[in-house]
Amino acid sequence: MAEYSIIIPAYNAEKTISVCLNSVVNQIDFSEKFEVIVIDDGSTDNTLQIIENYALKYSNFRVITQKNRGVSVARNTGLDNSNGKYIIFLDSDDSLDSSALTNALLDAKSGTYDIYIYAYNSSEYGTLKIDISREELIDDILQQKNKKILTKINTPWAKIYLSEIIKKNKIRFCEDVKIGEDLLFNLEYFLYCSTGAFFCKNFYNYTIAENSSSRNIDSYYINNNLCFFKRIKKLLISHNILDKYIDQVNLFVLNSLKIYSKNFIFLNKNRQYERMLLDQICSLDEYKKAIQWLKVKGNKKKVILKDYIYLKLVIKHRLLLLRLISWKIFKKKN
Repeated sequence: MAEYSIIIPAYNAEKTISVCLNSVVNQIDFSEKFEVIVIDDGSTDNTLQIIENYALKYSNFRVITQKNRGVSVARNTGLDNSNGKYIIFLDSDDSLDSSALTNALLDAKSGTYDIYIYAYNSSEYGTLKIDISREELIDDILQQKNKKILTKINTPWAKIYLSEIIKKNKIRFCEDVKIGEDLLFNLEYFLYCSTGAFFCKNFYNYTIAENSSSRNIDSYYINNNLCFFKRIKKLLISHNILDKYIDQVNLFVLNSLKIYSKNFIFLNKNRQYERMLLDQICSLDEYKKAIQWLKVKGNKKKVILKDYIYLKLVIKHRLLLLRLISWKIFKKKN
């Protein structure tokens, strides 16, 4: 029986999937201890044919096909079909570091942790290991500040999970949230953790997608984030700790408001449309609560001064802010 399940969702990945899978099978310690589950999410190119060729060559490869339903459903399918004690997620356009599986085998023996977190896109191969408490895991993921974890805390990759925690608590990727589902999965998982560890060595090679640098801000995106924030609160309420982390939640919501308004600068040219979207955002329940929290005496000290001033402009003087933005862009062009 496999000790590790490597779950790889793939959709129209014919250009990258071979590099991804080779990074697994070319590992020194690749063996029957690792099962590789590749989920073809309704690809319309040659992805399925490529991964089926690997399955013919390697007995510990399994290929699952499904209609195109998105990466969260694909990962959940992988979880439902996994047998390993440990779970590793790998995206089809990324790859594992050449020593990733060796580290996975060694580090599992170095201590009993509920989550193993690694560096990515790094040339560091040190031996530094930092123990992390449950509270620190939750605090880091809500604040996105990574006080002790020097890597992406919200992603499912560059981490090793315990299958027992996932299956016992029925943790799954939220299929209704299309943006932020990774963070929700990790937050829910961390809520059931006792201890974790960050290993300061490269585990994962992450490829930045060509279209990942910008995203159109529209009503769908806003409603997605509204569901996202409600889900965060629901998870914290279920563990009776919302009051403990309410400041972090409100700061998280306000930070998204800052991101929205700044994205308008680069992604939209229709200032009237921008004003309408900002009005829509600020009128939504979760944002209204966060804005009211910001007005409470003493809370503004919890926000960086420049961010506080910016948020006040967004909340109270949206039209002035957009005019200032327009003037700034005009000055840059001239």
